[in-house]
Amino acid sequence: MKKIAILTTGAFAALALAACQPADPVAEEQAQLVEQEADVTAAQLEQQADAAYDQNMDQRGDALNEEADAVQDQADAQADQIRESSEAN
Repeated sequence: MKKIAILTTGAFAALALAACQPADPVAEEQAQLVEQEADVTAAQLEQQADAAYDQNMDQRGDALNEEADAVQDQADAQADQIRESSEAN
């Protein structure tokens, strides 16, 4: 019984470790770079939006915030695609 418990625990540990490890480290790094670049761009757009709000340019601020959201959404989709294509290989 103890051997079965140890083997089962080891199998679960191996699965958990495999789930934590990226399938392709290069693809994961590329995906992270895409996300980091988007974060920088989005932060800049959000700063511009804040400045527009400070100048009572609400419409411009809203547009910049929407653009920042779109940049992040696009980067997330691109990063997911990179990860998925690396898993397929």
